Amino acid sequence: MFEEAESGDKLKLAVAGSELLKAFGLSDEEIPLGNLCIEISADGISATLSAGKEEQHKVELSITGGADFPVALEGYFDLTPLLGNIQTILTDKAIALCGRISLAIDDLEIDVEIENAVLSFAKGLKLYLHASLCLQQKVMLEVYLSYDEAAKTVKLACGTFGAEIVFTELGSLEEAVLNVYESLRAVVQNMLVDSSKNPLPEIKSFDDLVGLFSDASAGGTTLPDWTEIVQSLVFNTTPTSISAAYGKLLARIFRPSEYGFLAVELGGSIGNHEFPLEGALYLGNAEHAEEDGSVLFPEMPDVVYYGVDDFVALVGYFGSAIDLLNTTDLTLTFNGTVTSPDTETMTYPDHVKYVIDASMSTHRGARNLIHLDVDGKNLWVDTDVFAHASINITAKGSLQETAPAGSEEDGSLFIDLFILDLDQNGKQDNMLDFYVTLSQFGPVGSDVAGYDPVRLYAPSGEILSLLSSALPMLGIDADILNNYMIAKWLSLEN
Repeated sequence: MFEEAESGDKLKLAVAGSELLKAFGLSDEEIPLGNLCIEISADGISATLSAGKEEQHKVELSITGGADFPVALEGYFDLTPLLGNIQTILTDKAIALCGRISLAIDDLEIDVEIENAVLSFAKGLKLYLHASLCLQQKVMLEVYLSYDEAAKTVKLACGTFGAEIVFTELGSLEEAVLNVYESLRAVVQNMLVDSSKNPLPEIKSFDDLVGLFSDASAGGTTLPDWTEIVQSLVFNTTPTSISAAYGKLLARIFRPSEYGFLAVELGGSIGNHEFPLEGALYLGNAEHAEEDGSVLFPEMPDVVYYGVDDFVALVGYFGSAIDLLNTTDLTLTFNGTVTSPDTETMTYPDHVKYVIDASMSTHRGARNLIHLDVDGKNLWVDTDVFAHASINITAKGSLQETAPAGSEEDGSLFIDLFILDLDQNGKQDNMLDFYVTLSQFGPVGSDVAGYDPVRLYAPSGEILSLLSSALPMLGIDADILNNYMIAKWLSLEN
């Protein structure tokens, strides 16, 4: 059962596991304990553990003396400062963030500057964000966002516009959005050649509507596992590539010399066209109030914030506008003014620079103006329609009293437009024709001196051809427009 043997400077110890089991009335078939053999010598220690009837399972281990070896201490990422900052985050339950993300589309550079962001999770999630959208390095839009989970409130400010949403009041807004969807679905239903092919399905709840648009935006693409993405990025000093159907992402995490305690450099591409993406994010510890040591959250801008009731009314206007699409006769009017702060020269005594009056009337004989064939992926406009629009922009500066046409800067403009299926020969060809009258002196039929308007005519086919040719000049990629917005629904014919 136990065996001990010495040979020169070696000591051998052996334990027979099968014999030990028999002493307790057990067999090695029930518990394959195995045999252990240990040899000790001046050269080291070796051990062998074997199991099975024929010792077919064997593990060997040996320990011997070794020599000194050098250790290179350069180039290691020192976690000591980072661990201290993480400890502060865990204590404060808050973190600050700033940075920039840039996207280039051909010659267009789009930047998102994160001016300031504070995130706290002490008493539920609380967030403040101040970001700017820049085009060609020029700020186009500033956005402020705050979210308070405890108060169940989110606030958004863009320029002079503000919105404040209380989640407990969202029921009425959800109902209003559902009503607009049903109105839109009814309009599409009337457009269809085959009424059973409505691409907008019936829905019973707001959650169904959110799910519908979520599925449509995903387009059947399987999104990556973001847990694996985060794990692959953390403390990776070399770029890590992540590929998906919508692009690639490169990231490198390091400790910066300024702007916080941790930085993330981003790079890669977006979409099938591989638009370049780059940027950097900097993480830091949040600031605290001197009075009570609480985390400081900047104040939101002082603008008027619209609530849920205001948005319910706004959504109702959209619903009413959609319902108008089902009417055979429609009249729209618009009146407004353009003001000027000029009070010193008295050019605009009433601060009014322009007065705008616009109206549009339509009548159609067909049940629907637009027809949609889902199976054939075809859409066309019914030519059994008549439309008239007038836009009068009248300059009101003091110069207008002596010169009706106004100065070069303040000229009036009067536009009159007819749309119908009737060409210059008085014939119908199932194609809408456009007749436009332009003048600086007055609306159609004016008897003022110098009234001699410019009259233009063009069939819709020629206008569409001109628009398609003008897209590249406007910086619009026709392939992108077709692939992402049109091809799913319609077949384009040259």
